[in-house]
Amino acid sequence: MLRSRTTLCLLFLLATGSLAAAQSAPFSLAIDGPENTIKSGEPITIFVNITNLSDRTLYIPRYSPLIEYDFDILDPSNLVPSETELAYRIKHPGDDGYVSASGGSLKAHGQATYPITLTEYFAMSQPGSYMVRLSRVIPSISPERVTSNVIYISVAE
Repeated sequence: MLRSRTTLCLLFLLATGSLAAAQSAPFSLAIDGPENTIKSGEPITIFVNITNLSDRTLYIPRYSPLIEYDFDILDPSNLVPSETELAYRIKHPGDDGYVSASGGSLKAHGQATYPITLTEYFAMSQPGSYMVRLSRVIPSISPERVTSNVIYISVAE
């Protein structure tokens, strides 16, 4: 009896482990920021690296970064910075509801890098350190939310 329970437990662990592995997202996100301190009022650009972890080509849709990603940004006071007017217009496109889209194929195990100028969308002129992290879901590829690494960006007066 003990042997059959052990066998059942092992089968269950193998099945759930395989299921969890099968549900993991086939891509990863990593972000890089400026290495030097940015002067207050200057543009702050980060680079998003998307890596295809699968053995097949993936189609990566491209919209505005505010539509593609969820931004987790904290200012030097540990508050979420306010959005710019452009960010508001992108998130609230008006009556037509039209959002421009493009995209591209990412070969198996390939990587693509895209710049995002954060200051186009967020007020980041207060001197101090900003914490930045992104996450994204691409429903046509996987229902799993993929989260990037955390970076810190220094802004000086």
